[in-house]
Amino acid sequence: MSATFATLLFIAGDPSGDMHAAPIIHKLRKDCPKVRFTGVGGPAMEAAGFVPLLPFAPFNKMGFIEVVRHLPFFLGAQKKLVAFIKQEKPSALICIDYPGFNIPMAQKAHACGIPVIWYIAPQVWAWKAKRADVLANISNFIGVVFPFEVPFFSKGSAQCEFVGHPLIEALNHQQAPSLPQNARDPHVSGEWNIALVPGSRHQEIEANIDAMIQAALLFKHAYPKATITISSYAGLPSEVISSHIVDPGITITSKPLCELLAQSDMALVTSGTATLETALCHVPLVVVYKTSALTFAIMKRLIKIRMIGLPNIVAGKRIVPEAIQADANPKTLCQYLLNIAQDATYRQEILKELSVLGEKLGSLSPSLVLAEKIRTIAKL
Repeated sequence: MSATFATLLFIAGDPSGDMHAAPIIHKLRKDCPKVRFTGVGGPAMEAAGFVPLLPFAPFNKMGFIEVVRHLPFFLGAQKKLVAFIKQEKPSALICIDYPGFNIPMAQKAHACGIPVIWYIAPQVWAWKAKRADVLANISNFIGVVFPFEVPFFSKGSAQCEFVGHPLIEALNHQQAPSLPQNARDPHVSGEWNIALVPGSRHQEIEANIDAMIQAALLFKHAYPKATITISSYAGLPSEVISSHIVDPGITITSKPLCELLAQSDMALVTSGTATLETALCHVPLVVVYKTSALTFAIMKRLIKIRMIGLPNIVAGKRIVPEAIQADANPKTLCQYLLNIAQDATYRQEILKELSVLGEKLGSLSPSLVLAEKIRTIAKL
């Protein structure tokens, strides 16, 4: 197929997927400058040359209740994208995570004879294991980001490979400022820098941020020299975070998370990809997760794993504390922070475990692997 007429349809429905898809598009644009990149994606993808078919913000929902509440939007979006597939016949559909929406879209594309490439597979090892067989039979290629995921997709016709983790690639390209070694010892000075990372979706922020702030302020009572900085996703309206600020000493930053972490001694992080990024930046953290009672009750029945924090899952053991649902309260979160601050040996144990975590994820650059797979499968 001539690259002059080729269209690649990407679907990345949340900020994490947007960031992970952007370097793939950037690489493909260099190799195939006449290819059109379109679909669902955010500002990072647009900066790389992507042109969206639908607005990005409405896709960024999570939890059973939120999805059901916005079901007309999702059904309408699916209808528009299916119509686009049938009319434009893109050279491939590239699904970036986002399984609730992307699996039905992949099924539609497969039925239309469109090749399907999947990057960042659903966490079938945690729940909804049947998705693995479905995905393996409708995809041409599945790029997984954890080595232990490959066997889960072995029963279908799709080629499945570990392609590396995008955080490893991103951190290798980011030159985050770092403090000089031994320049300060917070155990001695009490000048603890605390990062709060409440997430990128409005509802997860609403569910977790107040407990995080109150916990950090409780910690500050014990260590008055402590600083508190909240990470805000750059595409988020400022009032989503600022409306929760109850102390003028709290700072909000929208700079890259790795830059904030380079200046942080510990962190409270909402469960998700940011917990792994924090761990790979060697910052002791507490994994925090709270959602609606209904969503939690459903998830508790479905999830098959004992731990939800990605650093613990990758390590295969609990190396950082997790505060889930009822435990995600200010008193408990503060106590976890105090444990890190008051026990230098414990903090060093955490740092030692975090230092070897990256080795488990290898050194592959997934954007390069995926770009080559897309070119081959889409015949660009």
